[in-house]
Amino acid sequence: MLPLGLLTAAQGHPMLVELKNGETLNGHLVNCDNWMNLTLKEVVQTSPEGDRFFRLPEVYVRGNNVRDNRSAARNKCLRIGAVVVHRSEATAARETETVVEDEEDGPVVVAEVEPARPIKSIEKNEIRYPCDKSSEWMCDDTFGQIRQAWYWRIVAAYQEKGGTFWDSRLEMRRGNLRVDGLWYCLCPSFCHSSLRQPFPSFVSRRASPTRCRVSNLAPDAAPGIRRYSSAGGSDTAQTERASEELSKNHARESVSSAQSPTSAEEVQQQQDDQPKIRITRYFARDPALVRVPQSISQKSTEDLENYLNQVTSEKSPKMLTVTAVLRALIAERHIEPKVRHYRALILANTDPRYGSPENVRWLLQEMEENGIAADSSTLHAALQALAVHPDYLLRQEVLRTLRDRWLSLSPTGWHHLVAGLIREQQFELALDHLDHMARMEIPVQSWLHALLVYKMCELEDFDQVYDLMSSRASQQQDISMDLWLYVLDEASEALHHKTTRYVWKQVVELGYLNPSYGVCGNVLTVASRTGDTDLAASVIRFLVKTEVPLTLEDYEKLAETHVMAGDLQAAFDTLCLMHNAGIQLEESSTRSILTYMVQKKLKPQLAWETLKRLKAQGRNVPVGCANVVIEYCEHELARDQGAVDKAIKFYKELYDLCSSPADVTTYNCLISLSRRAKRSDACMFVVKEMAALGVTPDITTFELLILMCLELENFRSAYMYFQDLLDRGWTLSDSTCAKIRELCQGSEDEFAVRLVSHPMLSILG
Repeated sequence: MLPLGLLTAAQGHPMLVELKNGETLNGHLVNCDNWMNLTLKEVVQTSPEGDRFFRLPEVYVRGNNVRDNRSAARNKCLRIGAVVVHRSEATAARETETVVEDEEDGPVVVAEVEPARPIKSIEKNEIRYPCDKSSEWMCDDTFGQIRQAWYWRIVAAYQEKGGTFWDSRLEMRRGNLRVDGLWYCLCPSFCHSSLRQPFPSFVSRRASPTRCRVSNLAPDAAPGIRRYSSAGGSDTAQTERASEELSKNHARESVSSAQSPTSAEEVQQQQDDQPKIRITRYFARDPALVRVPQSISQKSTEDLENYLNQVTSEKSPKMLTVTAVLRALIAERHIEPKVRHYRALILANTDPRYGSPENVRWLLQEMEENGIAADSSTLHAALQALAVHPDYLLRQEVLRTLRDRWLSLSPTGWHHLVAGLIREQQFELALDHLDHMARMEIPVQSWLHALLVYKMCELEDFDQVYDLMSSRASQQQDISMDLWLYVLDEASEALHHKTTRYVWKQVVELGYLNPSYGVCGNVLTVASRTGDTDLAASVIRFLVKTEVPLTLEDYEKLAETHVMAGDLQAAFDTLCLMHNAGIQLEESSTRSILTYMVQKKLKPQLAWETLKRLKAQGRNVPVGCANVVIEYCEHELARDQGAVDKAIKFYKELYDLCSSPADVTTYNCLISLSRRAKRSDACMFVVKEMAALGVTPDITTFELLILMCLELENFRSAYMYFQDLLDRGWTLSDSTCAKIRELCQGSEDEFAVRLVSHPMLSILG
């Protein structure tokens, strides 16, 4: 029996199993447990006599049911690692459930099969198998010995049936490929289309008008250069100079090869034996791309191979370095190109400057043309290159090839697949693949998570950003502080409350991150818009802890946060704290409070009682808080005719409530309220109070008094206030001038005529 480790490594590969009763099962090994019980899929069962074949979808084989092959080398029938071809649906048998029993050990095969019918007779048929004993897939390792045993067993068995087997090393006659029962037994996934195309083709569906063939790397190849142009136009002068230099290099190589003593026949034989490879398909805009540095050319072949592996194992291989090493190996030292060389050049296409998906497609196409099968590592390298230079069609071809060959996608391959989808802006598909990775328990690496988060932030899809960040944090996976800070900055600037609060609580409040003052201001704005007092208080504590002085804007946002939360007393308290900090209140400081009272239609008396409670608690109530309550009385006038009297009462209590006396804003609010209520007595009271207390009026005071006098048809007083305004060097606003002209129009009063005929009103009019 084969070692358990070898069977475990062969999972996912085709396998031929011989049972104790002489039957053979050929299919894909999908599972092998510790007791060497096998599970095969897409199985072709062969009778002991070899004349009947049955198609089975799945077979379970007990470990003690496999023939022991230690007795004779000819019984080594376990085939691992052979090439997989497409399945022919047309030849698949209809299937039902039954059980196949072994003669000695009872039921051993669990399968689904209809009453069987032979697939095809194999008598007197010919088969041409396109490989030989010295092929690359028959190496000297353990797998190679198994392949050789399986290979020669096929030859012997088929010759016993009277068939003719062709081999390049044996001088047998060359026959045509005849698909028969034995062929289907050995290749259960075979389909007729594979005769023309053994694997999914990587040939480009449309040829670029800017490319041309490049010569082989063999020294005797004809000179030629592939030119690339992203714009699809004519080549630049720099590219032409590079082409000339390349042509000179090829000419020198041709001369040197012509002087060699090798005969023409030997050269032709060498060309026939060596696969034609055009591995020099890369950019030719810089001659340095095809020159081999002296430091590389002086290395031995073994050192170059090791250096190539070292370069390609780096995070981002450089195209210049890889092409220089490959040219030294293949063009100068005539090393036969292998899969590892193609893989290295495919990985070099992750270079952001010189890499391209067309290069990857051409390299895969050349491997197919030269009969070099792309292994799993090579296909994964193509996915890695396509993650940097996305090409949806080529990526699907690579994935289809992996699936057809029963090669599973590695965790790294999943990451490169999702990265390519992200670069193509296919975010929904990328998120779906991430969910699939989570179901498969494949951890998402930090670079892929960060790439997706950055893209979601650019799209301002912060709900998805929140889901990505919270899910990764809940799994206790690493998230860089740069990513946390970027998300906090973008989310707070976009005023996304949920994401902003989450990031702040996760990293800033716990002391892991110290954002700038600008970011803190954005977070405070988010809190003020949503009424999140907890978040706003946390921001204020952070600013105080980091010894950043609070500004007028910070206090205003904090007060607005309390207003949005419906806590009027806390908003007034914040303004009191700002007053105690030596920051004077401005009109904008109380706009949020006024808007809240108007929207909620609060009673002015309730707001005034709130200020009294703060005074009782020892707060120094600024006069601006009293002014906003008096100003609110004007909005209450439509519902309460006694609003003027309440405002006068508040004014009289202001000196006991506030730490500073009434200012000009207080009187302007009272005059405006008296004007709207047409209460001349209240207005005269306010004017006398201003004069008695020595409060200097401003331009707003004069405008209100002029308009009120005109509305009461007291043109003389209005004209006197107008003259007083001119003496102070002030100018009326446009709206006030228009209102004055409207009120004086049609009046024959002397002072009304003087007002309208004044140059200031006529010029502004």
